[in-house]
Amino acid sequence: MTPAERIGLYGGSFDPPHAGHVHVLRTALAAGRLTRCHVVPAARSPFKQAGPALSDAERCALVQAACEGLEHVVVDQRELRRGPPSYTMDTVRELKAELAPDAQLVLVLGSDNLPDLPRWRQGRELLELVEPLIVHRGGEAEEALARACAALPSHLQHKLRAGYVHQPEVVASSTDLRARLAARDETALRELPAAVAQLITTRGLYGWHVR
Repeated sequence: MTPAERIGLYGGSFDPPHAGHVHVLRTALAAGRLTRCHVVPAARSPFKQAGPALSDAERCALVQAACEGLEHVVVDQRELRRGPPSYTMDTVRELKAELAPDAQLVLVLGSDNLPDLPRWRQGRELLELVEPLIVHRGGEAEEALARACAALPSHLQHKLRAGYVHQPEVVASSTDLRARLAARDETALRELPAAVAQLITTRGLYGWHVR
């Protein structure tokens, strides 16, 4: 029998996509034994008042650059086409309808997303539909898991804990990087994939003024 497909879904603002995002993606592809992974830029997170700093087209170009050379990765623009706000549950339902009935949908998260997880739209129903794969992104894993699990039934708590991947963290923050890029701090470029840094500097994105 042919093994069932395991399809990853990795969403986020990616504003900009940085080394931490690529670390999560690489780890998920390996640890999750994924057939492929859909990287889905959000139109706007429901947890953020303001939209992204860049246009959709500019962010997509950066995400494509960040994914260069990674096999089995698809940059999926469905949330941008739907418009804001972007709800993961809507994307999960769309993907489920497109996949084979026996395909497993794996929701890829950095552990920095765990604090907000209990407030996600239809969070419990979402976790019933997917297999979570959580890549460590700093902080205390047990504390983050305990907070996310507090309001969940035991079988969903088990899902979250079973899906936690403990890996050495790659420290990077999009918020911090945007500020440093605007200040033309060249050390910020080291925390970006090389192709992303090149696009930002040549196009003058995030206030990086070309000299």
